[in-house]
Amino acid sequence: MTMIQPNFQFYDVVDSTNDIAKELIRCKSAINGTVIQANHQLKGRGRQNHVWESNPGENLLFSIIITPTTIHPSRQFVINELVSVTLRDFLQTHIPNATVKIKWPNDIYIANKKIAGILIEHIITGSSISYSIIGIGVNINQIDFHPLLPSPTSLKHETGQHHDIKKLCTDYSRNFLTAFESFSPEQEPSLTKIYTQHLFRLHEKHVYLIDNQQTKATITGIDACGCLLMEMENGTTRAFELNEVGYVL
Repeated sequence: MTMIQPNFQFYDVVDSTNDIAKELIRCKSAINGTVIQANHQLKGRGRQNHVWESNPGENLLFSIIITPTTIHPSRQFVINELVSVTLRDFLQTHIPNATVKIKWPNDIYIANKKIAGILIEHIITGSSISYSIIGIGVNINQIDFHPLLPSPTSLKHETGQHHDIKKLCTDYSRNFLTAFESFSPEQEPSLTKIYTQHLFRLHEKHVYLIDNQQTKATITGIDACGCLLMEMENGTTRAFELNEVGYVL
């Protein structure tokens, strides 16, 4: 099998790499495996239009375009799982003495500190996903953060070492595209199991913002649609979709 080879495009300053990806798709210039990396983003964003803050030239900011036409839109969370697991594993190899976790649905945490965020946007045509744009931001060499950011950390902060950002982008992109190319629907249960094993706060009782109230609950896993399963204090289990539960850190 011929594996997908990443097609790297580097920009100095952009509004966001996901926006560049959308424009390439609109102009029919995007190919499977296009990787857009930027030195700085003026309007970097995360889920729910949260702003992604990053000092110029200090962090890894990139988007990968894939064409997951064999994955039905109803199973799109599997792409989130694949990105989260491969990114978690990649960062774990660079920080062997820390425990790297996946904070549902799409952040990567070390202890109670955020090191990476993922924003995936799909273009759906009929009953298939024509394109997925995988936007990733990883704190690499930045050690001073805006005081209002919620508990950030970085690769340099964790390891004490300076890292080659372009090499990290190249290495992860190749890792991910290899995993994506070799993925088959039969592997979904095992992928979900791995994703669940690495969930932040799995089987721990914590306070969450649910129904506009602070409530104690325990994360027990995810369901087939990617909803977060939580055991409530009364012993019942509830499934939460995106934006229905907030972490109290």
